[in-house]
Amino acid sequence: MVSEDQINSYFEKNIEDIDEGDYKVSFFGTVVNIEDNLILVDNGKKAINVVFSEPIDNSFLKKHVRVYGKVITNEGNILIEGFLIQDMNEISKKLYKRTKQILENEENVLGIK
Repeated sequence: MVSEDQINSYFEKNIEDIDEGDYKVSFFGTVVNIEDNLILVDNGKKAINVVFSEPIDNSFLKKHVRVYGKVITNEGNILIEGFLIQDMNEISKKLYKRTKQILENEENVLGIK
């Protein structure tokens, strides 16, 4: 079981905004390829490889997911060491995006970020 404290230590980013200076990140995208414990997640702007310690079930293929993991580099390429993959296929992408924008605006107005 994953605790809320563990999840809260990850920073949500868009795939295209992840860089080698990041440590723990979470992001959304669609699983476009699965090869054993390696998946390719694409958000429509950029794709990123995620490697897990165990094989990933093929049922995640073509599903919208949220991934939590650590940023690592391999021969100059950024990839993610996956900690958790969450099926988000039932979540409205449009509603999620709008809610995120509203919360970010509120945080900016309140000076929280």
